[in-house]
Amino acid sequence: VPVRLPRPEDLCTICYTSGTTGNPKGAMATHASYVFSAKAGNQAVPIKDPVYLSFLPLAHCFERNVLYVGLLAGGCVGFYSGDVLGIAEDAQALRPTTMIGVPRLFNRIYDRIAASTIYAPGISGAIARAAIRQKLERLEAGGGFKHALWDRVVCNKIRQFFGGNLQLLISGSAPIDGRVLNFLRVALAVTFIEGYGSTECNAAATVSIMEENQAGHVGVPYPGIDVRLRDVPEMNYLTTDKPCARGEILIRGGSVFIGYHKDEEKSKAVYDGDWLVTGDIGLFRPDGNLQIIDRRKNILKLAQGEYVAVEFLETVYGRHRLVQQIFVHGDSLQSTLVAIVVPDPETFIPWAHSIVGNDRASLEELCNMDIVESALLVELRKLGRESKLQGFEIPRQIFCEPTPFDIETNELLTSTFKLKRNVAREYYRPQIDQMYSKINTK
Repeated sequence: VPVRLPRPEDLCTICYTSGTTGNPKGAMATHASYVFSAKAGNQAVPIKDPVYLSFLPLAHCFERNVLYVGLLAGGCVGFYSGDVLGIAEDAQALRPTTMIGVPRLFNRIYDRIAASTIYAPGISGAIARAAIRQKLERLEAGGGFKHALWDRVVCNKIRQFFGGNLQLLISGSAPIDGRVLNFLRVALAVTFIEGYGSTECNAAATVSIMEENQAGHVGVPYPGIDVRLRDVPEMNYLTTDKPCARGEILIRGGSVFIGYHKDEEKSKAVYDGDWLVTGDIGLFRPDGNLQIIDRRKNILKLAQGEYVAVEFLETVYGRHRLVQQIFVHGDSLQSTLVAIVVPDPETFIPWAHSIVGNDRASLEELCNMDIVESALLVELRKLGRESKLQGFEIPRQIFCEPTPFDIETNELLTSTFKLKRNVAREYYRPQIDQMYSKINTK
């Protein structure tokens, strides 16, 4: 049988979405789209003779795209030994120049390096703290991540964690905490950039520039990719907003997929003309970088890359006999959920009285009692397990709110009694921050 070489428009692969919010959808990508993504990535992130350590699943389009970028640049690829906990040992054997990962991995790397440096006791800890502090100040002032003295005295030793030859780190899949990003930039004396994309565009939409010294954004469009925003008036995100235009992110270009496998209806729904509709809400900062700030469909991504359908979770937990209303919140810089719970007075008050052994305490007093709040959290966790929810779909902390969400008093509900999620997020910002503080200090 004669060999027929693939044509640019031929199907290259079907890469499935996570399926967290429903059945996984097979995103169909052509040979042309992958070649485009690799070439654009090579132009956006030029690195000479890359040695790439591959350990994310090859079913992940982010991993495959970066792998192709490295091969196109004439580099080599080393595949990890199969145990993510042994990544450091693999890196020391391969001595890679380039690695990618998701925020959860980089958070673990941060914890490990910080424990042996800035949190170390004695003289070595004091020296490390001085080095990192001065390097961070230099980075924020635009002086870059290298330092003649501290790199030689402190950072070159830290670099041995990855074999000593690392030049580039790339984070994707979810936003990374800026503190972690900048710490690793200076501690490892390495270029660390962040990208943005989705399965529907080969994870190739935007990436921060190599010389970037700021955090909190996902950079600028890849060469050949167009990115624009469209108004989302129901969420008060408008392209006319000042000082920064805000709206839903649309993508157009050679990396965009050709549709979902055997699902014409959903394929049509994800396009606006020739623009891919992402469902992400972003803003263009004054420096031209794109920043992700929200999700249109109330589907958010946690720091480890897990998607969470918060409205669905609110429906599940709202069925509990003790719950009148609930607002489930997640943050892309956090790995866990928290919740604001308005208890049902009829069932909650007698239940709480039995917990504290005091039948005179008011609803407000009961909500302020730690023992009651903890017991209510146990109830919700039990319901979550009984409902077959994943661990990351169960809140780690709750705040017990005696005042119901309403239309007029706190203006947390729409005229159709739907939760104004973005308003609630800001309204309860102090409580949310306090809950995450408790979680992160445990």
